[in-house]
Amino acid sequence: MTQASGLPEDLSPDDLVLSSPAAPAPSSSGAVRQPAGAFAHDHSVHHPSDHPHEAHHAGELQPSVAGFVEGWQLGLYRDAVVGGALAALALALLGVFIVLRRAVFVAATVGQAAGLGVVVAFYASIHWGITLPPSLGALAFAALASSCVGRLGRARGLSRDAGLGLGFLVTSSAALALGDRISQEAHEVSSILFGSAVVVSRGDVVLLGALCVLVVLAVLATWRGLAFVGFDPEGARVQNLPVRWLTSGFWLVVALTIAVCTRVLGALPVFAFSVLPPLAAVVCTRSLRATLVGASLIGAGCAALGYVAAYFFALPVGALQTLCCAAALVPAFVVARLR
Repeated sequence: MTQASGLPEDLSPDDLVLSSPAAPAPSSSGAVRQPAGAFAHDHSVHHPSDHPHEAHHAGELQPSVAGFVEGWQLGLYRDAVVGGALAALALALLGVFIVLRRAVFVAATVGQAAGLGVVVAFYASIHWGITLPPSLGALAFAALASSCVGRLGRARGLSRDAGLGLGFLVTSSAALALGDRISQEAHEVSSILFGSAVVVSRGDVVLLGALCVLVVLAVLATWRGLAFVGFDPEGARVQNLPVRWLTSGFWLVVALTIAVCTRVLGALPVFAFSVLPPLAAVVCTRSLRATLVGASLIGAGCAALGYVAAYFFALPVGALQTLCCAAALVPAFVVARLR
């Protein structure tokens, strides 16, 4: 065989053939032994679990104050904390009048109806091709629930509690049933129904801020009339107060607030912010003004503290915010007992 052209004089074509590595020889136990030059190796040989390099990475994954501060400076948590505080302030402010009216489960029913509206919006978009904003669906169903809940309570002599129970059960079961048919948005639906304020966009914060301003202005303008109508509607009529307009306007604002907040936070924390901070403020204050201010501050504080606690304990945000609201009742009852 003639030497191929272009090769140096001391090389032959056979020298350019790469020999395949020898097959790994089985050991006496049947396990295959890798050759010394094989690339297969165990990372733990070089970096065991107690190696400083591995310990450093494990430390980086653990929640820390420095990590939270850094994330806050980068804007990772700021919008969620601020948005939750704004939503809680508005809900707690309205919740004072809900508690004084003894209509606590109205917030739960309207919140579930808003969640159903969001599910219906997703279902219509996926199966019917109808683009419907989730916030609009939540508002429509929340307004419908707030307007019908009183009529349901008066149907055939039923009490208001019976109407609220019926509305809560129907909206909850319908949301779960439809949610099972939209697997593409299963995580989103679960977040809305059970609460998850992990990610809040800047647009949501602006919307919640505008809603909070609207609620504060509405309460400042009508709080005396709302209190009078809530305690003594017949006496309010005698005093020529617009009872129907005050009641309808109040529940319309409640429906709007719950619809927007449910879309961002979820039904569970919305119900908690509407009930627990007002309860804490009612038992430890003696004037309506102090109750309104106290409920707003307790709600906003519990929303922010719940998010921080969820970060450090790696637990659901909505559940921790609800537990923080429940924990606020303890010092409130202590203060009331001391008085």
